Amino acid sequence: MHPERADGWGAATTAACLALLVAVVAWFEAPFVLDRAIVVERDALSSILPIRAFLAHSLRAGEWPMWNPAPVLGKPFLPEWQTGLFYPPSLLLLVEPFSRGFNLFFAFHYGWTAVGAFLLSRALGTTRVAALLGAIVWSLGGPLVSLGHLLNHLMAIAWLPWVLWGWARTDDIRSRVLVSSLLLALCLLTGSPEMALLVAGLLVLVAWDVRALFVPPLAALLAAMQLVPVWSYLGATHRGVHGLSPEGVMAFSTPVARLAGFVVPGAESADAFLPTLYVGLVPLLLALGALCLVSALTRLIVLLLAVTFVGLALGSNAGLLPLLHEHVPGADVLRYPEKLLLGVHALVAAGAAWGLSALTLRLPRFGVWIAIAAVSVTGADLARVNRGALFSLPPERVFSPTPMVAAMRQGTSGPTETRYYANSTGIPRTQTVAEAIHVDRELLWAATGELFGLANVNTPASLNLVSHERLHRSLERVLQPQALAVLGALGTRWVTSFSELRGPDVDRVALEGAEARLYALEQPAQRAFVARRVSIAPDAEQALSRFVRANDPHGTAVLEGLGIATLAYQPPEHHRVAWVESKSDALAIDVSLDGPGLFVLNDTYLDGWRASVDGQPANIERVNGLVRGVWLDAGQHRVRMRYRPPGLPLGLALSLTTFAALLLGSYRG
Repeated sequence: MHPERADGWGAATTAACLALLVAVVAWFEAPFVLDRAIVVERDALSSILPIRAFLAHSLRAGEWPMWNPAPVLGKPFLPEWQTGLFYPPSLLLLVEPFSRGFNLFFAFHYGWTAVGAFLLSRALGTTRVAALLGAIVWSLGGPLVSLGHLLNHLMAIAWLPWVLWGWARTDDIRSRVLVSSLLLALCLLTGSPEMALLVAGLLVLVAWDVRALFVPPLAALLAAMQLVPVWSYLGATHRGVHGLSPEGVMAFSTPVARLAGFVVPGAESADAFLPTLYVGLVPLLLALGALCLVSALTRLIVLLLAVTFVGLALGSNAGLLPLLHEHVPGADVLRYPEKLLLGVHALVAAGAAWGLSALTLRLPRFGVWIAIAAVSVTGADLARVNRGALFSLPPERVFSPTPMVAAMRQGTSGPTETRYYANSTGIPRTQTVAEAIHVDRELLWAATGELFGLANVNTPASLNLVSHERLHRSLERVLQPQALAVLGALGTRWVTSFSELRGPDVDRVALEGAEARLYALEQPAQRAFVARRVSIAPDAEQALSRFVRANDPHGTAVLEGLGIATLAYQPPEHHRVAWVESKSDALAIDVSLDGPGLFVLNDTYLDGWRASVDGQPANIERVNGLVRGVWLDAGQHRVRMRYRPPGLPLGLALSLTTFAALLLGSYRG
């Protein structure tokens, strides 16, 4: 019997089920919807919140941010991919205050994916109440809830049911390809390549139609405005050049025993990549029952998928992922393999909906009551186990400056004036997430300081530039006083550390109640200056090495040149630098000097920056292996620099052309 006739309800009941579903998800996410808490676990505090805060601030100011001046002397913003600059739901971040906008953005994805899962189940022929169960299992199940602290992964996987729905909703092939491509393109704009790969792979397998193979490349072309700049940027990053080590890929491999966490609440782990896996016994039994009712071929495909996802998630505890990493180029995109248990989670949610639908159709007298009981028991069970899985704090506590932050911000007006270095040696061992978050706030680790208008000289990220990685390693290899001198030469004003630091240029700043220590570097270099000494090194790596080991790195500029060891350079006796304009991706500086000299800006050197002197194009030199410089003649000059990501014009052209072609093809159809 067709489910439309089996449950005997109409469009009003569909609307009621959707309203109930949204209400359940909103209740589950109530602390965030009401802006009473904000997730700070793992990457949320040290990476995700600062990125979204910078995006929200830029958009409110009417700027389209291409460059972020705060992390590591400045880094690209748009090509970082995880920033979501072209992702439409990012407009929710404009809601003020920022914590409320971020929380709405966060909770939106759980509600959005729940609605998509409901519509997908209906398109595949389940009853409404069964579709409601599948949507609840999917949106409130442990693996998806756990992704709340890794927002880009959550954003991407939230589009899985929508992409599949785009294919299942109709038999018209043009409409299928158009809608699925558009939805997959939105998934690609979120910045999670592994989740996007999972979504695309499941689409091709579920569609079981060779024409579905057109969807991923079309989606990539639609998202080219983001993907082409990312691809251009990868060649300058450490990960793009060197890839990931096997240890980096296999980190957070799932122990076999932890798979019990799908049905045993006590199997959660605070140290795991996914804090909880729980989906409950009822959905799992319904999914297993559904397997008994499908064809032998479908059963085989589902079991093979489940075994593949589990085998990959086991990582170093099984042989599949190590084998792929060794022999398949690009397999390192599957790092932190535990997140691939999202594939198992999707199969269980779909199977639960299908199993409940089949059960209610076979028991027409009791089917509705069985379905309602299954939904009620499962929803209550998932809320009981998973609702508190993510560590969160009240927004006012997260965004309240610590005494250390207040000391560092005093007397400054912008992030480039408050650069600091977070010393990672001597960090206390932590046993709980709460302790780890406390340490991060004390040390202002990673990008945490950006929430308060500070800039970290050693912000770790998944796409760190090669030059930034070299700087980090170089500072670790030199003696402490020399490393502090180099930091001062790069304009670093502060160092946070749990360890004692000593050097002639360091003053301890006593802060009552602070566990980490704050050190002020005496007379740090200005962000912009004219070099006192210039020398030549064969390449960027050796230029950085010579700069780091210079007797007096202040005012030192090491350029790159083949076969040249020295350079006759007479610094001007007098010079003056005055800032005219300082935006995230554009600046203007007036420089006057009484002789030719090398003007140096302690900001990251990278393709995409263009310079002009008095309106005429000028070459940008790579100084000290990582910052920018421009040669100037004697006199008064206005130096302008502007950043535009390489590949952005081509990406925009590809996206617009593909979108127009798809619309035209659909119209003609």
